[in-house]
Amino acid sequence: MEQLTLIDGLGGNDWKKEWIGMPEYNNSKQPEPLITATFNFRSEEDYNRFKDLVREHVYNGKRVFDGKQLKEKKSTWFPLESRPSEHVYIADKIMNRYPIYVPTKGRFKSRKTVRALLQIGADFKVVIEPQELDVYSTILNENQILVLPYSEPDDSSQLVRTRNWIKEHSRECGYYRHWQLDDNIKAFYRLNNNKRHKVLSPVIFRCIEDFVDRYKNVAMAGMNYMNYAIPDGRPPYFINSRVYSMSLVNNELDYKWRGIFNDDTDICLRMLKDGYCTINFNAFSGDKDATMVTKGGNTPIYTTGDLRSDFVDSLIKQHPDVVKKVWRFDRWHHQVDYSQFKKNILIKKDGLKIPDEANEFGMELINAREF
Repeated sequence: MEQLTLIDGLGGNDWKKEWIGMPEYNNSKQPEPLITATFNFRSEEDYNRFKDLVREHVYNGKRVFDGKQLKEKKSTWFPLESRPSEHVYIADKIMNRYPIYVPTKGRFKSRKTVRALLQIGADFKVVIEPQELDVYSTILNENQILVLPYSEPDDSSQLVRTRNWIKEHSRECGYYRHWQLDDNIKAFYRLNNNKRHKVLSPVIFRCIEDFVDRYKNVAMAGMNYMNYAIPDGRPPYFINSRVYSMSLVNNELDYKWRGIFNDDTDICLRMLKDGYCTINFNAFSGDKDATMVTKGGNTPIYTTGDLRSDFVDSLIKQHPDVVKKVWRFDRWHHQVDYSQFKKNILIKKDGLKIPDEANEFGMELINAREF
């Protein structure tokens, strides 16, 4: 995974002026705590007793702590606010305009993205090799399944070939853009008022499509990873950086994925070097598994031998002017300098008429128990 360095510029575009006619977006930098307290425990028994007590403690009708202060999550705010999982966004009859493709292999048992898309009622197609048709036919109808005209060995990377096949398929169907989603995405979220809430509708795909279609020069767009779309004051989108895993691709441009490693970073850099823009949305995000967590897919190329250095070297060979090798988290990573692409500015299409007010696209925030 690339270590993303945030840049404060938006390619010369003021996001508040560009975001008109889109859903409300408030995301302010969180204040530092005025007072902090640390609790020390002599034993696991003392800790468990404390946890039971604070779980029952109530202040003005709200629990003081959530009872989940662990080594991984050992802090909370007082008073405890309602957790985002308690509320969800819904929207009726707002579907994605462009087709969604999910290339997948060897992940029928998990099929996380398929489950997530079925839950929100999106229009999508799973793209599989012939040997998996029987199992997917038990859960999807024929309009939701595309069978590739080839099979690849289990230990090879077929994803680049499949990505290019998908793009040609969507072109032949007459679409201006198409979506490609990784097959290990568990849910989709909207960030507003400093909270991320799960979205149980395809509406956020339409939001992104409508925004991107305002411009002449967007080659690739997509959702950020949920863990990076955080309440720290960042804008609803970044332009001219990488787009991973949840990509809206411009079919009119002749870029193809290539190589085995870092194909997503490589294709974005080629687009940016040619003067096009990319958009990575923070307002809308996806909860994706980390690399190598889910079996199947491209996992063999990540787990066969110590290839982390090879991953980085391959990208440096393709883009030595903007990529360097760094050591972080006990392995090699690539670091890309996106600052030189600040000059790539979003260019609106002629004749646009966008109302100067928020548009919620029918989204309503409700208690999850009511859904």
